[in-house]
Amino acid sequence: MQVKRKIYKSFQCEKMRHSLRARLSFLVVAVLILAIEIYIAAFVKGGFVRHYLGDVLVTVMLYAFGRAIFKTTPKILAFEIFVFSLFIEILQYFKVLEILDIHNLIIRIVFGGTFDVSDIACYALGCLLAYLTDAICFLQKYKSPKI
Repeated sequence: MQVKRKIYKSFQCEKMRHSLRARLSFLVVAVLILAIEIYIAAFVKGGFVRHYLGDVLVTVMLYAFGRAIFKTTPKILAFEIFVFSLFIEILQYFKVLEILDIHNLIIRIVFGGTFDVSDIACYALGCLLAYLTDAICFLQKYKSPKI
């Protein structure tokens, strides 16, 4: 139990040092989720998957890209991604793309279409799921001391 606490505390508080293998794993996860997101955007026209699951997955994808690229604590990364997602949603609320008369398809896809309060809940859930999955996988890796 003492070992788990120490590992968990280091997971939470210190900057994580990633091996190349860990970074590549996060990159693969991020690219797979990106492929799923592209499929959802191209072929799913409505419903739960398009309106809710896609928002959860996009924050998980950003978290995975963040873990592959940056050396920051997982908790801070999850928070930063939530704030970034919230910022995008606020820009949607104020219709910034329309005000700036931006018609670029890629920018419109990144920014999304309309403001929705439920998107914020989905972003929070996605960040929480990404962080908890990361923490659980990390703890499973160091589950018991090898004798």
